Amino acid sequence: MKFGESAQETCVCEFLEETGLKVKVKSLLGISTDFIQHYPNRDIAQAVVIEFLVELVGKKNKKPDSETLELKYFSKDNLPDIFNKQHLNFIEHYYKRDYPFFE
Repeated sequence: MKFGESAQETCVCEFLEETGLKVKVKSLLGISTDFIQHYPNRDIAQAVVIEFLVELVGKKNKKPDSETLELKYFSKDNLPDIFNKQHLNFIEHYYKRDYPFFE
């Protein structure tokens, strides 16, 4: 988040910057604050994640960069391995229609 920016504004800006997709925030999906992430380089962090349900409103021609090497859509039954358990929890809450949630 940039200083003075709301979580919703950050969501819209990051979608556009990293994917070229223009979105509008529809509602809160959830907030997760209790996950400790251990990274391969031995860094440890407690991540605070706020996720939103969004609606696609447009696209901007954008080539993937170092943050986004490739963009793909996946069906519920064909998801790739999710690196981070915290993010997997968001996906599970979404498909159970168990939102907004906090943990």
